[in-house]
Amino acid sequence: MTTSILHVQLWKKAGYLTKDVFGTALSLANETGCENVHDFVDKVELAKHEIDSQPSVSDKPESKVRQEFGNKLNSSTSSDQLTKFKNGITSDSEKVNELSKKTSLPFSTNQAAVYHAQKHGEKSCEAYNIDTNDGNDPPKVDPAKVMDGYMKQIPEKFFKRENVTSMRYSQDGRIFKTSYRALALNGKMYIGSTSQCVKP
Repeated sequence: MTTSILHVQLWKKAGYLTKDVFGTALSLANETGCENVHDFVDKVELAKHEIDSQPSVSDKPESKVRQEFGNKLNSSTSSDQLTKFKNGITSDSEKVNELSKKTSLPFSTNQAAVYHAQKHGEKSCEAYNIDTNDGNDPPKVDPAKVMDGYMKQIPEKFFKRENVTSMRYSQDGRIFKTSYRALALNGKMYIGSTSQCVKP
């Protein structure tokens, strides 16, 4: 809990946690519930990724595009933007739930799995040469294939004993974290970790 609070404070100082990102995360928390600070940090990550991934607009700075979209997410008159955002999270959460029935996922919560997949999934699949095309002409990225690649295929290749770099407990002894490092097929070094709660 303390680590997450510090995380949020550092974000604010670094300009990572802007008013729009915080407002969107707060709206999401109010709509879907929020159990603890860790849960809220996940919502901040989801909100920031959604705002930062908006397509560029000619003759308009990226910061302005993000700000305007963030305002729409937080505007009471444009709740359809927030609804679409929530529906996307719900859809991805359902995919995570289905995958978790077949394989052990390296994330503390399904929400954490969703934001990691949204933020890193597509590029990670590219790095491991995993096909994410939807089969149409011209091809587009299939979100379901990205989710399967990032949640199932990549962990099978990445989270191996030979790739372990460290294992340690958190300061309060509640969480055991294992860190990994390995070269992907594109020649770039990737790092990752798994966390396991060992005490209630």
